[in-house]
Formats: sequence, structure tokens, C-alpha cells
Amino acid sequence: MPVETDKPDSPQVLRTKAQLKSAFLQLRRKKSIAQINIHEITALAQINRTSFYRYYFDVYDLQQDVLDDFIAQFQQILSAIFQKLLTQGNISMQEMPLQFLLEHQDILQILLHDTDSIAHLKQEQKIFVKQFLQIPQDDARADYALEFLISGQLGIISYWLQHQDTLSLENLFVLIKEMLLSQGPLAILLKLAPESLRENLRANG
Repeated sequence: MPVETDKPDSPQVLRTKAQLKSAFLQLRRKKSIAQINIHEITALAQINRTSFYRYYFDVYDLQQDVLDDFIAQFQQILSAIFQKLLTQGNISMQEMPLQFLLEHQDILQILLHDTDSIAHLKQEQKIFVKQFLQIPQDDARADYALEFLISGQLGIISYWLQHQDTLSLENLFVLIKEMLLSQGPLAILLKLAPESLRENLRANG
């Protein structure tokens, strides 16, 4: 990514990037990334091309920044959900990221077709859960359980975004919750954790 001459967290930089990202997503709803050019983005954002190149090499660089922002937020939400499920064995609808995903469904659809970003998201979650449960990072059984768990949830959410009229948000939450709390991947992961940790989680649950 080009070197930014302004402070990366200054209000002006954040505002300019937000305008470019918003313009990009508006265009992305209508066409593929290959059909989008920088002129369209800057014209829609009402920002000159020089400002675009101050922060991004090209349209693909801008899309990656959009995905990186989304993944960072999504990672925090997923980590909190896994921690709550593993310690308390339950979760409320308000704590599920369904509304967040609904509000960011344009970005989610891009993410689901970006294999590198999906792989990064999964890897970060695998590391977090294994660290939290004190499971060795090279435990292949945990990798398989987490792959099944994360891929399954992303698949269900992706399917729902394309068929929202067939199931309410509330019923989707009930369905996902039942799957998460059944004797499936989470139960396997807990069995892989040290007995002392499992006892501690039960005591604090």
C-alpha cells in the first residue's frame, strides 16, 4: 500500500478512506471488481485521484482494505462468542453477530469469494480458540473441528443472505444456536482441552 503522508488515524484520513470505501461498495453492488475503475470511485466519492493514490495502489488494494477492516471487527465478535459459549455454554441473540452481518452483507459477500481472506479469518480463529482452551497449536483434531464449525456457520449465514425471505433473523439465530450447542465441534474441542481447564470452565459456567 502507498506510504501515507498524513497520520493514518487522523480524522481527515479516516474520512477520506471512508468515502472511498463507501463509493467502492456502492459500485460493487452493481458490478464485479474487474469492471470498476478508479475514476468511477473518485467521482462518486467526490475525491481526486491524487488522494486515492495516496492511500491505495489500485481498486484491488482498496477492496483488501475494506475486507481487512471487516475481518478485524468480525474477529473480535467471533472471539467473544467462542469464549462465551465455551465458558457458559449459552449465548443470547443480542450477542450473535447476525445484525452486524446483515448490515455488512455487501462486504461479507465479497469476503466469501476471497479465499485468502477466508483462510486468514479461519486461521486467526483457530489460533484464538486453541490458545483459550490450551490445546497445542499443532493438534490436527482441533483444526478439523474448527474448520467444520467456522465453515459451517459462514455457509449458513451466506445461504441466509441469499434467501432471507425463507427464514426470519430470529429463527436463524435459534437454528445456529442449536447447532453450536449440540454435541458437535464445541464438545470435541472441550474434550481436547486439559482436564483442569474443563473443570475450571464448568465451575465458572
